[in-house]
This record gives sequence, C-alpha cells and structure tokens, in this order.
Amino acid sequence: MGMKLRTLRRGCVRVLLLFSIGFTSCGGPPDTAQTPPDRATDADKRDGPQALGQRRYQIESAIIKYTCEAEGVKGTQLMFFDKWGAREGFTRTGSKPIKTLTLSDPDWVTQIDLSGKTGTRMKARYARRSDRDIDILLAVGDKVGTEIVAGRKCDKWKIQDSTLWVWNSIPLKSQLTKDGKVVAIQTAVDVKENASIPEEKFKIPPDVKITELTKPEQILQALGYL
Repeated sequence: MGMKLRTLRRGCVRVLLLFSIGFTSCGGPPDTAQTPPDRATDADKRDGPQALGQRRYQIESAIIKYTCEAEGVKGTQLMFFDKWGAREGFTRTGSKPIKTLTLSDPDWVTQIDLSGKTGTRMKARYARRSDRDIDILLAVGDKVGTEIVAGRKCDKWKIQDSTLWVWNSIPLKSQLTKDGKVVAIQTAVDVKENASIPEEKFKIPPDVKITELTKPEQILQALGYL
C-alpha cells in the first residue's frame, strides 16, 4: 500500500507540474473495457496487454488541451493518445521558453526537450506500471463526488493533498495543495474524443539527439526515486 501510494503521489505531481503519466483516472469505478472475443479486431490482437481487458483509458483516442499553473508558473499541455492509451504523447509549453514532448508506446518512454533538441528514453517496462493508474487510485484514493470538467462528468477523487477529476480513466483536472493552499492545478479546456492522431505525432523529431538510459541509477533518477 505504501509503495502504491508513493507511486500515485509521484504521478499526480508529474501531471500537475507538467511532467506525464501520464497519469495520470466517471460514473463510479469504471468497468474494464473489454472487447468480446468474437468482435476483437486485428489491431486489438496486435496491441497485446493494452487490448482485451488491459486498456489504459476507456476511449480509443483523444486530443485534450489543458491549462496549467504551478507556484505561479503558467503553461499549457496537449495530451494525445490512440489504441486505448497504448500510445500517448504530451507536449508542454510554459511561461519560460521551454517546450517538451513525452512519447510512450508499449516498448519505449521518451522525454524530449524540443528547445534543446535533446532527449532520453528508457524501456517502457521500467517506466510503466503493470496495473492501470485507475486501479491504484481505486485502491488508495477516496471518491468524494462528481463534477463537470470540460463538459464531461467526472468522478472527483482525493488522496491526501492531491485531488483528481477523472473521466474514462483520464484525469481532466488535477490539483495539489500545501498547507491548505493550491500550489499546482491543471484543467482540461478542450476534449476531442475519438480523434484521428497523425502517425508523425508519435515519432521522434529527426533533429533531436536521444540518449538511451540503461544504467540502474539513470533509470531510478529519471523515475524520481533518486
């Protein structure tokens, strides 16, 4: 329980402070989105654990725009995913001249500084939990009501100093408080459901130099354990 709680809290902070998980979690605890075996598509079969019962999100694809503010620093985030969350990406822009891109698929998680043209990547098995974020939330969080965010009815979840408004296993709003004051908040302002995501969105820009993280200390540092 302690490790799951710390994992969820790190995920909340990453979302709130414009990092992923992609975290990242309406209408009661969601049912696992299973495709009946006789209706499974070829894409479902190829996508392995993300298909047939292990989908990260409960809609196939989306593009979601957020506004963000953390300790006075404002920014925006664009989240996009397809294949029920098996592939997803985030572009973030803050008040400082920094733009970042995070890409994840079943094999790799890549963090890119688009301004500096550099990035790192690691095997997805190190960065992604085997269970869905919503399952962790259900285990350690408390549902305290429902609210509308970006026109969608979301379940509102509390976990210590973090609050998440969750729709289809996707956090549309996240808030972090400290000593009773809001220190970070991220809110969806536009949601495009079942959007078509161009394939190039999931590709690493050709002018970016990528370093693969292979040493244990590098991976632990990137994941926030060190």
